[in-house]
Amino acid sequence: MAKITDALIETFERDGVVLIEQAFDTAWLDRLEEAVEAVMNDPSPLSREYIKAGKGRFFTDHHMSPKTETDQTPAKGGLEGDPADFMALTEIGIISHLAETELARLLPAGMTPAQFAVLNHLLRLNTQQTIGELASALQVSQPTMSSTVRRLEGKRLIELQPDAADGRIRRVSVTAEGKRMRERGAKAAQASLSSLSDALSAREWQTLLPLLTKLRVAMDAARS
Repeated sequence: MAKITDALIETFERDGVVLIEQAFDTAWLDRLEEAVEAVMNDPSPLSREYIKAGKGRFFTDHHMSPKTETDQTPAKGGLEGDPADFMALTEIGIISHLAETELARLLPAGMTPAQFAVLNHLLRLNTQQTIGELASALQVSQPTMSSTVRRLEGKRLIELQPDAADGRIRRVSVTAEGKRMRERGAKAAQASLSSLSDALSAREWQTLLPLLTKLRVAMDAARS
């Protein structure tokens, strides 16, 4: 492998660019090439091709599980010695990103994860909320939530109704069409989850769910 010499540093400082030949070990490059080929030959449900067949390839995969023989152990959610709660929250954060990416791919045309989150939140709690309450619940700014609600209203998926106690306050209510759209999104997501059947058994899902709910409730209480 190449070494960074004083001459290279001087050239970079003078010209702003420098050629460093043999900067990477060829064995490392071979290993990287094998891993990329393995992912492209066996893509996950979160992969995507952006270019039509016959016009080259623009490929991405958001589930880069180890594919090579030397990388069979999944990376941990932290460094050696990190507390278990920190590593668990790291894993949850990664899962959240993967899930949102997959949800965006599966949702009906024109529906974003942010819009689906509003519908799902209101229907899950069987409630109507103000834009401020929604912004607080979903951890976004009020202007951002106002924009999301405006788009949902334009699609007739929600309605803004006067508050029963104070007509000056308007509450977001999901329409019948909004309920149908939420169901379409949920069914599409459920169909995709069938690919995870080998990862967790039905009993493991049942064991995991109350623990996640307990953690969510605790974290929600702590922020308020």
